[in-house]
Amino acid sequence: MNMIRHAAIFLIVILAITLSGIAMAKDDVCSVVALMGKAVIEREKKDIEAKLRDVILLKDTISTKEASKVKMLFADDSVLSMGEKSKVNIKEFIYSKEKGGKSTFNLIEGKLRTVVGKTQFEVHTPTAVAAARGTIILFWTGVMDGRVFTAIICLEGEAIVTSADPSITGSVRLLHGMMMIVFQGEPLPTPVPATHADIESI
Repeated sequence: MNMIRHAAIFLIVILAITLSGIAMAKDDVCSVVALMGKAVIEREKKDIEAKLRDVILLKDTISTKEASKVKMLFADDSVLSMGEKSKVNIKEFIYSKEKGGKSTFNLIEGKLRTVVGKTQFEVHTPTAVAAARGTIILFWTGVMDGRVFTAIICLEGEAIVTSADPSITGSVRLLHGMMMIVFQGEPLPTPVPATHADIESI
């Protein structure tokens, strides 16, 4: 009887460990596939220095230092490339090969290049929200002449841009080759053609 009891306890422990591993795996949303310089992963109020092939979890915030860049590959084939002195929070990531999913990212500051994969894809900044699918978009958020702004350039496909300010209604369709700069508290502007210098600046 003792042997049966011990075997049963052993199986329960193994099952608990396995289920725990599965639960943790659900929080793994992407991995670091390229890194230049230094980047930090903020997780549960702790700072972890990022390394190549590190796993990024849901709700993590990634920050890059001066002269640093990081590229992350997600399960839905989305790619996020962060420029120097940038910060991005992984707000939401739900993905199924059969049903697709949704991914939402907060660009808190700095520059971000996104290659949209197989999910409904949104990037939130202090001044704008861009929703896209099958698109390459560049983002840059910061302060210009004392005003908070977000520059958005669509390199491929299209995106629907709305204001982060709920009092500013409506949306703008941003097509490939076009850009717009959204200032905090101001109406959405009309997109204009993006120049090579604009693209290179992000």
